[in-house]
Amino acid sequence: MHSHQGPIHQLVHDARRPLNNISMQAELLKLLANKGADESQLIDAADKIVRYCKECSQILEAVSEQAEADAASAGRRPQQS
Repeated sequence: MHSHQGPIHQLVHDARRPLNNISMQAELLKLLANKGADESQLIDAADKIVRYCKECSQILEAVSEQAEADAASAGRRPQQS
């Protein structure tokens, strides 16, 4: 792996955590709905999904910023003959 790929790979890895949490909360939401759970349980699961989506969005923004920094850095490197 090239050193400039490290930060992006770490950020992608970090994004998987909230995505997994979103998936688990969505499954829980379906189970709760099928079992006739009370509204507060459904809202709690939905609120967690929203929170994890925001977290993932922040991580994706960091990926975008890192990619831009990497591209700018690559543009400044002297060309080798």
